[in-house]
Amino acid sequence: MTAAVAVGTMLSIGAASAADLAARPYTKAPPMVPEVYTWTGFYVGGNVGAIGFGGNAIHQCTSPAGVASGTGCELVPDLGLNDTGVLGGVQAGYNWQSGRWVFGLEGDIDGTGLRGSAGTSGVFPVVGGGVTPSITVTDTARLDWFSTVRGRLGVTSGAALFYVTGGAAFGGVQASANYAGPVNGFPSSVSSTRGGWTAGGGIEWGFAPQWSAKLEGLYYDLGSVSSIGTSVPPINTFTDGTRFEINGWVARIGVNYRFGGPVVARY
Repeated sequence: MTAAVAVGTMLSIGAASAADLAARPYTKAPPMVPEVYTWTGFYVGGNVGAIGFGGNAIHQCTSPAGVASGTGCELVPDLGLNDTGVLGGVQAGYNWQSGRWVFGLEGDIDGTGLRGSAGTSGVFPVVGGGVTPSITVTDTARLDWFSTVRGRLGVTSGAALFYVTGGAAFGGVQASANYAGPVNGFPSSVSSTRGGWTAGGGIEWGFAPQWSAKLEGLYYDLGSVSSIGTSVPPINTFTDGTRFEINGWVARIGVNYRFGGPVVARY
């Protein structure tokens, strides 16, 4: 009798549980929500890379009457400053994201080891006829530091940001020139902070929450500087020198740390 009661009780409980489950509506578990990288916010970072000269060293000569390339001035050909150096420094900026579009403003400053040197020697034609005695021409330009302030416009693809960029560029230039002949020379030097423009593009990848890495290429143009010297020892009042075109390219990699929450759920 006791066993029968126990079996009956268990059957009643099972039936009640089955009825309760049948009465409840079925609810599907929510799907997994993918996370996406968002670029909005402040960031700071560092970079390292290469920088090159692409401009020319252009010979200048002024006659005693003040006429550029006047009678008696030697015609030395332009010399290319196609040299490469390293650079490295820091950057900081802010991004705004709207959908897949990213708008940003970034500033950076780098120290560089860029030093361009060019030279030639021989006899050269002179304005008004004739040729010079054998002379040696040596031109040297250095870019000690390089800085930019640029806007950025990009589009995202997953955790990658493809962007174009452009704005102002600045640099500290040191340049010198020397025209040395058998009797006299024209040594000169100039130091100047130059301003110009830059443009380029790159790709940045969010490889971890709040961290991203970038690869960037730029063209820059800082105008020109002139290094003009007078005769040493003084023999005439001609002035000789070089106009240095300060332009070229930058290729660098960098890492940024982004403040705020860089990863959000996409519904």
